[in-house]
Amino acid sequence: MIRKIFKNEYFIELGLLLIFFIFETYTQNEYLLSSLVVLFGISFWVFPRDRKVKIWLWVIGMMLGFIIEVFMGFVSRSQYWNYGSFFGVPLWLPFVWGLGFESIYLLGKFIKQKI
Repeated sequence: MIRKIFKNEYFIELGLLLIFFIFETYTQNEYLLSSLVVLFGISFWVFPRDRKVKIWLWVIGMMLGFIIEVFMGFVSRSQYWNYGSFFGVPLWLPFVWGLGFESIYLLGKFIKQKI
C-alpha cells in the first residue's frame, strides 16, 4: 500500500509543494526559494506521462502569473513583498504560478481517474 502511494506521481508532487510552502514560511531567502521551486518544477518533468503538457503549463503559468502580479501591483497593491526584486515581485513567485498550473492539471487528472 505504502509503496503504491510513493510510486504515484500525484502524492510525490503535492508533497514537494508542501515542502516548498514550509520553506517559504520560515525563510526569506529569495534565491534559495527560487532554486527550490525550479528543482521541483524539473522533478515534475521526470515522470514520463504528459511531459510536453506539463512543460507548456509551467511556461504559460509563469508568464501569466508574472503579468498578473506586476499588473495587480500597479492597480491595487493588496500584498507587499519586503524582498521583491523582480519588478516588486519575488523571484520565486512566477515559478510557483507555473507549478500551480501543473498541480491543478494533475489534480484534475487524479479526480478523473477516480470517477
